[in-house]
Amino acid sequence: MIVGCGGGSGKSGVEGDKRLVDLNATEISDFCSYVVDVEMAPRTVDCGGGVSVMLKDQADCISTFTQFIATCAATVTQGETCAEAVGTNPCANNAACAPLIQCAGG
Repeated sequence: MIVGCGGGSGKSGVEGDKRLVDLNATEISDFCSYVVDVEMAPRTVDCGGGVSVMLKDQADCISTFTQFIATCAATVTQGETCAEAVGTNPCANNAACAPLIQCAGG
């Protein structure tokens, strides 16, 4: 699990305590590049029982930022932690991703 120290850069090179909804285009690109790298995406993982998980490419990652609700409080560090958990086991119900799931719009 990633532990951020206030104001420091996360593993993606983006400030770890910055909210995902506050990232500029360059920071989103850097963050998504990291996510795709640690998730070894794009790829589809067979989880068994007819269930599969699709890990998407950088363009899809970037497009998800338009779907976050404005009050989303998830930080870069939380996003990096989620990506690492998904990269390790895409089929698990990753509790590390809960802050991001709560940010989904619609």
